[in-house]
Amino acid sequence: MPKRKIAIHILAAALLTGIFAVPTQAAQVTGCYASLEDKLLTLGNNRISRVFEWNTGDLKTISITDVRAGQTLVMKRQQSDIRLGTLTAQVKSGQWSKRTAEDAMTHRHLQVEVTTVYEQIDVRRVFRIYPDCPVIACDYYVRAHKGEIPVFQPGDTVLQSLRLPDAHWHYRAVEFFDRTDGINNLVRETSALAYLGRTELKGSILFGQNAKHDTAIFMVKEAPCSFVQLHHPGYDYTVSTSELRALGMGILASDLRQDQWIRVYGLATGVSAKSETAFLTALRTYQKLRRRHAPERDDMIMMNTWGDRNRDARVGEAFVNKEVDACVRLGITHLQIDDGWQQGLSSNSAQSGGKLWDLWTEENWQPHADRFPNGFAPVVKHARARGVELGLWFHPSNANDYEHWERDARIVVNLYKNFKIRYFKIDGIKLPNKQSEINLRRFFDRIAQDSDGQIAVNLDATANKRTGYHYFYELCWFSVSTPQRARTK
Repeated sequence: MPKRKIAIHILAAALLTGIFAVPTQAAQVTGCYASLEDKLLTLGNNRISRVFEWNTGDLKTISITDVRAGQTLVMKRQQSDIRLGTLTAQVKSGQWSKRTAEDAMTHRHLQVEVTTVYEQIDVRRVFRIYPDCPVIACDYYVRAHKGEIPVFQPGDTVLQSLRLPDAHWHYRAVEFFDRTDGINNLVRETSALAYLGRTELKGSILFGQNAKHDTAIFMVKEAPCSFVQLHHPGYDYTVSTSELRALGMGILASDLRQDQWIRVYGLATGVSAKSETAFLTALRTYQKLRRRHAPERDDMIMMNTWGDRNRDARVGEAFVNKEVDACVRLGITHLQIDDGWQQGLSSNSAQSGGKLWDLWTEENWQPHADRFPNGFAPVVKHARARGVELGLWFHPSNANDYEHWERDARIVVNLYKNFKIRYFKIDGIKLPNKQSEINLRRFFDRIAQDSDGQIAVNLDATANKRTGYHYFYELCWFSVSTPQRARTK
């Protein structure tokens, strides 16, 4: 399969398919297991198995097995999987636990939590193991101790370090791009042969295949696109004949907090045969399990009002009703009313009075009195009678790193409860620092909690520093647009 087609297939797999998982003590997850015996921590299912040296919680990978193929990668020698500068040099204690997690948006899976106390920092790894899935994913959290935290560089933040057997490894890294208002080429692939010297690779996905055996290993860095990641070291992976590393947690020492867990970028590690079909099937299996698919909520053909090239100039009751009728003729199931339905007009409005962008009030998010003089009820009734679901545009207040996230979540949930509209395009996102990311995640989590997973969010990926295609994956899906320069008059 040509490289361009491979990259396009990977992009499609990333885009087509995610909300938070609430730990429960429900029944066991079929086929998934975790045990700590003889100082070895073993995680796995019927597709993949990982064995770590416990090492007081400072885990060291011993082996990774593709169970179905009967292929085991035994590491050349063990070393600590995770590193955060010199902060993880001295381990003091470690503990682990396991539990089942499941909710309205998340498939049942086994969570294995490993908390490691180092001299100056705590690290928590939450492994996610899904039934019949050849991937074990990990979410990472860090917490500072009292006292001054030494400065560390972005390249010193290692999510995983593996010393793979054999020297004959061929790697391909796939880098993704958003900001589609100005970028046309959304995927770029780079390849490298492992050699004595270190090679730096950039990308969300790394695929490594062994030349001697039908063995492949892949990683998905669950982070924004490389070119907009926080504190990006300039690469996401380093490869050589002696070591494979996934790097860049998206934090600096100034981001750490005492007695507060800070979630950093995550990593999913999987195995497959080395054919493209096997790799893409394994990747897609994991992505489909990352979020529960509900056909009545997630299956749709959606049209958006922004596509008529007039911004919000025509948005109103009569226009929306006509668009609904057009949806019926075209077989479109969902109509999303973009920017302009709300009382507070944005700075993107076709009307000169539109000024809002970074800070909104609850009053701004009422139906526009002139454009919808009868409110939303008649529009919703008209659409529903014709079998069309409506969606709305919404812009959380970016001010002070989304400090108004709780109020904004309440606004969205109230719109859902009052009008039974559960599709929201979230736009205008800016993630310049860690606190903005933390508060935005709280916003999405609250929406999911208060709607019992009924609200479906699509996250605009057209501008600014945003989440990309692999971060917040469990919370929403992503929408892109035609670049401005490619638009016709």
